[in-house]
Amino acid sequence: MKKIKLIVTIVLSVCFLTLLFSACTGEYKRDNGDEWKTKFDTSLPDLDNVGQGIENANEDGWYLTLDEEFNSEEMPDAFSYSNHGLRQTEYWCDQAVKFKNGNAVISAYEDNNHNCEICGVSDGIFTGGIDSVNFEQAFGYYEARVKLPQSGGMWAAFWIQSNSTGNVNSNGEDGTEIDIFESSFFNTNRNKMGHALHYDGYDPKQHKCLDTIKDTGTDLYDGYHTFALKWTPWEYVFYIDGKVSWASDFGGVSKVPSYIRFTNEVRPNKTGPYGQRLKAFDSGEFLIDYVKVYQNKEYLSHVKSIDDFT
Repeated sequence: MKKIKLIVTIVLSVCFLTLLFSACTGEYKRDNGDEWKTKFDTSLPDLDNVGQGIENANEDGWYLTLDEEFNSEEMPDAFSYSNHGLRQTEYWCDQAVKFKNGNAVISAYEDNNHNCEICGVSDGIFTGGIDSVNFEQAFGYYEARVKLPQSGGMWAAFWIQSNSTGNVNSNGEDGTEIDIFESSFFNTNRNKMGHALHYDGYDPKQHKCLDTIKDTGTDLYDGYHTFALKWTPWEYVFYIDGKVSWASDFGGVSKVPSYIRFTNEVRPNKTGPYGQRLKAFDSGEFLIDYVKVYQNKEYLSHVKSIDDFT
């Protein structure tokens, strides 16, 4: 694996995630049905004999575009830190991110050195943002192997966002936030996990959101688990440990390149009392073992830019 250097790129983040499971405000819906099981192609992609780059695509057109295993103790080229500053109920600080034992580790802990009596400190790693983009892609297959925080009050997430998610035009094709998973169930039902889709920004007057919560029958807070998304020009399909968990085309599937975000946030108002959360911070680490992204040659002709939308 090539040597990777430290990149410290400060990016602006968008405030979100205020309710029990997701950032759903404004026009909000929860999908509790099973129609998606027959409406969409929920099959896993065939990734056998896949190589790096389009010239090494397999017979089905799949090829590897990002393969990060976090084997260095420095920030990988494709990623950068979140911004340093107050984010709702916690401060985001670079020192909350470490790379050790083959994992990216995003911590959350108690601190009193951020101009408040007691602060929650957390952070995230990103492949892009408003100021710069290290890696972005429209469509493809995204997979990460992670270990969720062993603590109440935590909100770990693996998600995809574009800088045009804030465009308001009653259409998600020009940018949709895709939450591959959102974890806030440590104190309630550890078999559960959530997925969500958001478009038209985050103003409650215009924001559109569809989410779902699935019971997997497995303790997702025990050890490592894989979470994945197959994003095609026609649908979003979500997987947990290699099994399909949900699919949707809510808002019209986004067609614009987007970047990856891994975050570990403090959400004590709904995921557990703030004081109880602080007592459990010794286990507030979100571990990311690897993230891999693939593209398919068939999807390339469907990619658009924000300039294609008015």
